[in-house]
Amino acid sequence: MHRAAMTEGISHLHRCAPPDMTEKEAIRQAQMGDAAAFEYLYRSHNRRVYSICLRMIGNTAEAEELTQEAFLQVFRKINTFRATRHSRHGCTGCRSILC
Repeated sequence: MHRAAMTEGISHLHRCAPPDMTEKEAIRQAQMGDAAAFEYLYRSHNRRVYSICLRMIGNTAEAEELTQEAFLQVFRKINTFRATRHSRHGCTGCRSILC
């Protein structure tokens, strides 16, 4: 599955969440099933996650696959995350779920 295919199912529902949305708000809204909020989280973090995977693996195809798997895990586990202690900087909520 490609990154575009992963967001294809949600991008037809809503456009990306407002740029002034905080990560904390996006997590809360994604937990309530807001597809645009999850897309916002994906778009905010996918490049960083991909870069980390690429550095660790050294193969672009495998890095893309790992990035997709990571965001599938975020999607599956979003309800287990409490967005209270994280800010937009440092250890952000989305990356905390991935760890």
